Amino acid sequence: MSKAMATNVVLKAAADGLNACVVHPSGILGPEDFAMGETTKTLVDIINGEMPAGIDGSFNLCDVRDLADGVIGAADKGKSGECYILGNEPVSFKDFTKLVSEESGCKPLKFFLPISAANLLAKMLEKKAKKTGEKPLMTTFSVYNLARNNRFDSSKAAKELGYTTRPYRETIRDEIRWLKDTGKIA
Repeated sequence: MSKAMATNVVLKAAADGLNACVVHPSGILGPEDFAMGETTKTLVDIINGEMPAGIDGSFNLCDVRDLADGVIGAADKGKSGECYILGNEPVSFKDFTKLVSEESGCKPLKFFLPISAANLLAKMLEKKAKKTGEKPLMTTFSVYNLARNNRFDSSKAAKELGYTTRPYRETIRDEIRWLKDTGKIA
């Protein structure tokens, strides 16, 4: 079931009397990502010098701890049948990599592909991946996510749930510390 379908099921159940609301998180980043999700993997690749270039786009990431607080706020204070966006301010990939470099001491990325070039490269990498069975370095979907409007309005969650976000620098610093403490990076 897709997220959209699940949202519709919950909202229909709420309309039928179930006390339920829906949260929509942006991308997620933060310490204790044992699954090593895509954003954490990107952070590790930057630190390890395994990412030759960035992409001239942006994303919106919420700290997993802020997300957890937002979900608890939704359970405690959320209005039945309502949806709440749990996001942050958008951050450019360039600024994200700069923060990673400053907090980890790694070399900063110097080259950022324009979206159009990144999309063309992603298509070629996806074709190659189909032949080899290996995971592509980037996908057209990941380029799309960096190219779209990543400005999400979390003001309703802030007002009704008390949702707050911490600065990206704090999230990145804490995730790098956790990655070092667990031996996932040197």
